[in-house]
Amino acid sequence: MRTQIHYELFKRAGAKGACTMHDVLSSRERAIEMAQELMKGEKATGVKVVKETYNDDTGDYLSLKIFEDGHNQVKVDPKAEDAPHAIPCFKPDDLYSYHARSTMTRLLTDFLSRNKVTITELIHRADLLEKLEATGAVYQHAIQKVAVAQAASTTTPVQQIVKSLNELSSQAFNRVYRDQRKAPFPELQAEQFDELARKLVGQAAASYIFNGALALFLSKAKGWDDKVHRLLTIMELAPAEEAPRKLILGTVDAILAETLNGSAALHELMGRRRTWRRRCATWSSCFWAAAATARGRGFPAWRTISPAIACPKPRQRWPTASWPN
Repeated sequence: MRTQIHYELFKRAGAKGACTMHDVLSSRERAIEMAQELMKGEKATGVKVVKETYNDDTGDYLSLKIFEDGHNQVKVDPKAEDAPHAIPCFKPDDLYSYHARSTMTRLLTDFLSRNKVTITELIHRADLLEKLEATGAVYQHAIQKVAVAQAASTTTPVQQIVKSLNELSSQAFNRVYRDQRKAPFPELQAEQFDELARKLVGQAAASYIFNGALALFLSKAKGWDDKVHRLLTIMELAPAEEAPRKLILGTVDAILAETLNGSAALHELMGRRRTWRRRCATWSSCFWAAAATARGRGFPAWRTISPAIACPKPRQRWPTASWPN
């Protein structure tokens, strides 16, 4: 599918004036900056930036509002407007937390399964974020679900929470887009991640950069099996030093957990035609192989996990009776 993207900037003059198109730009960052400049210079009472994605194959446009700001005639106490309990996240870094990633995984399960990625990979890859934004309905529906759930326990209007979450998401997306353009994540081989971990120890953005490099490395995987291979290989090659080892094992463990929590990945890893007992036996082999590597025993887990997954018969002969298929 071939697409073309541009950004339309609208402004509103007067308290009740209608929005008119001010400019059309090809740069997302420049469109948002110009909108903010119009507000700061009091040249508009309201602005919004709309992302327009044109599909060459179908001839259709997909519109997605990515930024909005404006003055409100009704004065609202800032403390009431920004009620902490109304919004689950307050800054872009919050979206990388465990609970935020778990929530996003539940809301974007279909998108993640179709693209064979985990939520950690998604939030560190500019190409996937662009693809998610282009879906429009999927992206906005996820935000609305969070907003409705949060509004149920507060007096803050749903629309206000949606606006705040949209702004927060845009900030997080812009960070990845900006880094991809100006300072892209390093493209590494499996044996180079130990050196990267050593360099990043002590840096404020260590986890963000390491995850970005790892997401880029995993983007070359040909499937879930290959992805697990790559993760366990990096885990096996982790250095002995505590700080870089902790960074590597913690990052790999998080992505492995996200992979194995997804039913699509498990079905591919274990085989869709397996009986329940064979899946249990296979998964036990995989689990103990990964656990042995994590404990630093030097067990070559990645060499064992693939044959275990591909094994046509279970190693142990189980009774045929009383085992559900």
